[in-house]
Amino acid sequence: MKDGAVASLSEPKGRARVETVLKYIEDGDLRHWSLPDIRAFNIGLSEWRSKLNCVTNPYMHEQLLEISFSDLIAKGSSYISSRKNAAAKFLDKVFKIRLGRGLYGECLGVRADGSSDLSDEIGKQLSLKSAASGLRPIGAVIYMLRNNLKMCLRSIDDTTDTSEVAKAYGGGGTPRSSSFIIKMDEYNCWLSGN
Repeated sequence: MKDGAVASLSEPKGRARVETVLKYIEDGDLRHWSLPDIRAFNIGLSEWRSKLNCVTNPYMHEQLLEISFSDLIAKGSSYISSRKNAAAKFLDKVFKIRLGRGLYGECLGVRADGSSDLSDEIGKQLSLKSAASGLRPIGAVIYMLRNNLKMCLRSIDDTTDTSEVAKAYGGGGTPRSSSFIIKMDEYNCWLSGN
């Protein structure tokens, strides 16, 4: 290790900065997600991930000292913001979905063919809009997958379980994020009355 690196780590300011970076890395790796801006930090850290291995990277300690906590959060925040802006463009094309032909209530949905990578962001924003419309706080993002449709359900409401619908149709997931494949005929039944 370089003498400058040892000196900067022994300084209280350098040590505190590295300790903060390590706490954030640990929080994300253990999936606690409890620290402020942890999601943005984790996204910003993604390009460093392959370098943070002391077995394969003998310069890891020096590189760890170069990591700027605030730069990583700024980079991650910028990425999150750009994805939210891209997702917001779909919110003008929403329609009502009768989940399970109405058995699971109604929510707002949108077709996102060609933009399946934005399904999480779109779904979360739809969840808010759906709740504001007096419907279930679920956002349904639908896109073509081979010859069928994939329906991704998202919710930001802790009391809403999207997986109950997904499991009933052969899919799965977690309470706030689930998906399943739906045939076009069945999907059209969910739209009837719109």
